[in-house]
Amino acid sequence: MRTYENIQYANAPQVAEVSGKLIKNICEVVNEPQILNILEKYELADVEPDNWYNLQDYFNVLDEILRILGPNVLFSIGKHISKNEDEPITAKSLENVLQNINEMHQKYHRGAEIGYYKLIAFSQTEKKARIECQNGYSNYLNRGILTAVSTQHKPTDARYIHVEMDAHYNPLERNRTFYTIMWV
Repeated sequence: MRTYENIQYANAPQVAEVSGKLIKNICEVVNEPQILNILEKYELADVEPDNWYNLQDYFNVLDEILRILGPNVLFSIGKHISKNEDEPITAKSLENVLQNINEMHQKYHRGAEIGYYKLIAFSQTEKKARIECQNGYSNYLNRGILTAVSTQHKPTDARYIHVEMDAHYNPLERNRTFYTIMWV
């Protein structure tokens, strides 16, 4: 089994909170006894969707999931987050949804500055977009979110969507990464 170092998460401000709706996604994606044990350890096993919980505890849960179950589980959780959106982003195009993805992120967090998603480039002719993420979450989780959102809103002429993290990722800037979204 591979182990993963704790280089994925920034420390959350003490007052930062996350919506119970976001935490509930974990159990809906992965029905593993290990997940329930991790959630219980941080007192997040019986969350109410309309309540708010400590963001650092949520980061700790995701960090343990990464170390115990690996990055593919976080990627799957990320993909599920946008699919489980009770008020999905309404967009006319992939470009529009990527310009507004930060709204979804902000909706599930409160109490402190918790980062952002930012569309920094979009080219319909090159079939490519570039997103900057600075939000403290795992690269695997962010890539899952971007993959799901991009797939749900892909251009009509696109058959496939691919999202990759910038190869020049700097672990010293662990909560700031860039992603390229491509389609064919």
